[in-house]
Amino acid sequence: MRRGAKSNIFESVLRGYVSSIMRRRTFKNCENLAEMEFRSTAERNSRARILRTAAAIFAYKGYAGATIKEIVETAKAGQATLYHHFKDKRSLYVTLLDDTMSAFCAVLEPRPAEPPGVKERLRSLFLRVENFLLSHPNETRMVNSHLYGPPSGAPRYRLAGHSSRIEDILGNLLLPAVTEGKIREEELGAFLLLVLSLLRDMQRSTDSGTQPDSRNMQQYFKALDFILEG
Repeated sequence: MRRGAKSNIFESVLRGYVSSIMRRRTFKNCENLAEMEFRSTAERNSRARILRTAAAIFAYKGYAGATIKEIVETAKAGQATLYHHFKDKRSLYVTLLDDTMSAFCAVLEPRPAEPPGVKERLRSLFLRVENFLLSHPNETRMVNSHLYGPPSGAPRYRLAGHSSRIEDILGNLLLPAVTEGKIREEELGAFLLLVLSLLRDMQRSTDSGTQPDSRNMQQYFKALDFILEG
C-alpha cells in the first residue's frame, strides 16, 4: 500500500475515534445537564411542598403547636431535606410570612391594562385581593393569627416594610381621585386608611370562614363608592 493511502486510512480512523469520543462526551454532558435539571426541579418541588404543609400546620396549630417532625411527616419529606432549605422552624415560619406578604403586595400592584377611573381600578384591585385570599386560605389564617391572634411563641416579624409598600401602592392608586375632583388632597390620608380598613375586613372575614361572594363584594363596592362619592 502506498504511503499516501496509509496516511489517509490513519487519518480516517483517527477522525472516527475522535468523533466517537466527542459523541460520548456530548451524551454524558447531556446526561449531567438532565440530572442537574431533575435535581433542581425536585428540590423546588420539595421546598414548595414543605412550605404548603407548614402553612397549614402553622395556621391551625400556631407556631408553638407546630413541630418539625409533624411538618416533614405530613409533607413526606425527610428532616435533612427540610434543613437543606431552612435553618430551623423559625426560618421556615419567617419565610412563609415573607413569601405571603410579598405575593399579597404583588397582587395590589397595578396591571398593564387597568380600567379607567379610580372607582373601577379599586374594584379591580378588590377582586384580585378576593381571589388571592381564597387561593391562599392557610397563609391568610397564618398571617391573621400572627397579626391579631394571642401570642403563641412566634418569632418577631417586622411588617413595616410590607406595610409601607402597601400604603404606597394604594396611595398612588388614589392620587388620581384628587385630579378627578372626587376627594381633596388634604383628605387623601384619611381615604387611604378607609380603603386599608376595608381590605383588612375582607382579610379577616375570609379567615373566619365567611368566604367573599358576589353579595359580600357588592357591600365592599358600595363602601368604596361611598368613600369616593359620599
